[in-house]
Amino acid sequence: YLRIRILSVGLPEGLPVVVPPLNTYWVFDLGMNYKPSKVINIYAKCNNVFDRLYTEQRACLLPETGTSWYSAPGRNFEVGVEYTF
Repeated sequence: YLRIRILSVGLPEGLPVVVPPLNTYWVFDLGMNYKPSKVINIYAKCNNVFDRLYTEQRACLLPETGTSWYSAPGRNFEVGVEYTF
């Protein structure tokens, strides 16, 4: 599968600009599943394929608590096995 997340970061009205640039980001995730039986699913995912540096508005700290912000994870991988019973 291909998942595309479009994130638009904005500020509530009246706050000073102390957070990272306010842009819209397209974040691409890729993944695949292999189901060798009815109860086993093997998966692999690559999140943030193009390694974009971005933040989501809910992760930005308000000026009253500091001027820091948390970036979203860079490119990362997940591999796993799910067993359903």
